[in-house]
Amino acid sequence: MKISFLIPSKNRLHLLRLAVSTILAQDWRDLEIVVSDNASSEDYHSYIAEISDPRIVYYRQEAPVSVTENWKAALALSTGDYILMLGDDDALAPNFSECVRPFLSSDKPDVVFLAAYHYCYPMVLDANPSGYLAIVRNSEFLLHNPGPFCLTQSYARELAASILDFRYRFGFNAQYFLLKATFVKEFAAKGGIYQSPYPDTFAAFATFMHARSVVVVPTEAVIIGISPKSFGYYYFSNRHREGYEFLNNEGLNLDVRESLLRTILPGDRNNTNWLVAAEVARRVIAPCSGLSVNVDRYRSLQIISVLRDRYLSGISSGEADLALMEKLTAGEVALFELLETAIKTAVEFDGALAGRVIEAMRERLAQFVPAEVTFLDIGPHKDVGDAFAWLARKHADQATCPYCGESSRQQFVARDWNQKSTTEAFAYRQCGSCGLTFINPMPEDLHKYYVHEQYDIPASGDNFELRAQSQGWKLDLLKPFVTRGDLLEVGPATGEFATLARRMGFKPTLIEMNRECCSFLRDVLEHNVIESDAPLGCLHEDDIFDAICVWQAIEHIPKFWEFMAEAARHLRAGGVFAISTPNPVSFQAQLMRARWPHADAPRHLYLVPPKWFEHACRAWGLRVVKVTTRDEGSIGLNYYGWFLWLRNHLGRYLSHNRVSKIAAVLTNFFKPWEIIEGKGCSYVLVMVKEQPVKT
Repeated sequence: MKISFLIPSKNRLHLLRLAVSTILAQDWRDLEIVVSDNASSEDYHSYIAEISDPRIVYYRQEAPVSVTENWKAALALSTGDYILMLGDDDALAPNFSECVRPFLSSDKPDVVFLAAYHYCYPMVLDANPSGYLAIVRNSEFLLHNPGPFCLTQSYARELAASILDFRYRFGFNAQYFLLKATFVKEFAAKGGIYQSPYPDTFAAFATFMHARSVVVVPTEAVIIGISPKSFGYYYFSNRHREGYEFLNNEGLNLDVRESLLRTILPGDRNNTNWLVAAEVARRVIAPCSGLSVNVDRYRSLQIISVLRDRYLSGISSGEADLALMEKLTAGEVALFELLETAIKTAVEFDGALAGRVIEAMRERLAQFVPAEVTFLDIGPHKDVGDAFAWLARKHADQATCPYCGESSRQQFVARDWNQKSTTEAFAYRQCGSCGLTFINPMPEDLHKYYVHEQYDIPASGDNFELRAQSQGWKLDLLKPFVTRGDLLEVGPATGEFATLARRMGFKPTLIEMNRECCSFLRDVLEHNVIESDAPLGCLHEDDIFDAICVWQAIEHIPKFWEFMAEAARHLRAGGVFAISTPNPVSFQAQLMRARWPHADAPRHLYLVPPKWFEHACRAWGLRVVKVTTRDEGSIGLNYYGWFLWLRNHLGRYLSHNRVSKIAAVLTNFFKPWEIIEGKGCSYVLVMVKEQPVKT
């Protein structure tokens, strides 16, 4: 899957070098960088020749053109399956590849909407003279969704329409939009996806109006730069005229601009260019949609802008004021005079109050979604390259294996297919050293993903002994080493194994997190049970056990190795530590990957290969004496894996009975592969304590 990175540039070679370096630093091999040089006086050609990378395509305009035309030139030269437009002062984040790879390799959506960092160079903004790197969430759908998700078409269309209403409900910047090339080509007959004085605003409207699939990745994958002599620099420094000269775009779509002459008011030129871009987008992209540009709202915004400039910025001219009053309707004149009276009254009472009054007026119009901004302390920095380097170090720390600290690679991104407790997606990484697969980042609140967890809790204990007999195979694993004594079980659910073990001579202590299960275990079956989701904290110094069993629960416990190390201290010499857990090297896991039901994202925090335990348990004084994927429980989970896979993805079309029958057919068909030792969906591992118990 080839990605084309488009970088239009003019006389900012030092910035271009940094942008290109962050692209070439990615581990994405099949890429293309298109540099469209807008007739620069700086020697771009020598720089491209110096790099001598065949993946870089260089084009030079013979004479300066508008920013929009230069964007179009870059797009025309691209050959990738996906395209991303970047400014020459922008950059990719170090984790760009792993953020987008899962979606380009499987779902192939029309659009991948990316979250972004903002990097401001030092001495660019008066309010932040030292510059900054920040996480900026200025899209409403990024504020409450921690994991990847899909926008519905109806919601995307609603967001597109909000552009015509002068509401900034999501980021318009082109850097947010990774676009499928075939989708972009659908706009070629209409003049292309980049048009108007604000090509990114036009493209944002076109994209959300027509995209069939939009995946949102709320992990920052790009860095949007605010550099000296950029439009952002001019705009935020109130040097608007220079900013629009920099874009050189106001000569575009003159026919549309002329048709709006009676509408256009003095004030913020950003709003006026937004007006022109919105009207161009409506005419070109949605002429028969029934949508219209909210002219009244535009004019109200301009009135507030004029008052802000007059009373906060001290920018006013009699000629401009006269032009404004001549173009206002009687109702607008009344509104202007009312607002100005309120501001003048505030000024007379307290000069500082005028700013709060004007801000209240702007908030009332709600043009912008309040952004969540998190400033990051990256230390001394001079350019976006320093920000990239800091993020690379931070990312390397986060992506290391939580057990051994070595580096890891992303394996897949999974959703909660089994319980559908959330629409989030969860990344799983595999350590290149110890082989542990782990969820990253770790969900902060695990409890909310168990809300649909269901247990078949009997109404009473009548005939429960018959139900417990199904767990006899587990006792058979213990019998060669221990037949009675104190037993600790973590995650007993409804207690079948513990009840059978008690009848066979064991004295069980149970640790269970589910409250209903605990009530049944304690009140009906009369077991000694501790209600907790942190088994490590339930072990007391004088606890000694002859057997410790964790059936299909290790994968749920944060840093389970810390619990196992401590539990092993409480195991009598010669005692048994038995576990069962999903097998990430199974036939099903390799076939289904992110859709494998036994991955059970996000409840399964870890997927642990059998060999991991063979190495780790030595430090705990344990020795592996049995590993198998052919036990009775694992064989049953082979069928259950096929059943869940069918139910999760075809359940809307098939009845429960039909799913069961097809799952049985698939189980029998794949049995020759799944019955091979090591290829079953789950495995049982039995360890024996060799060292004397610590006293």
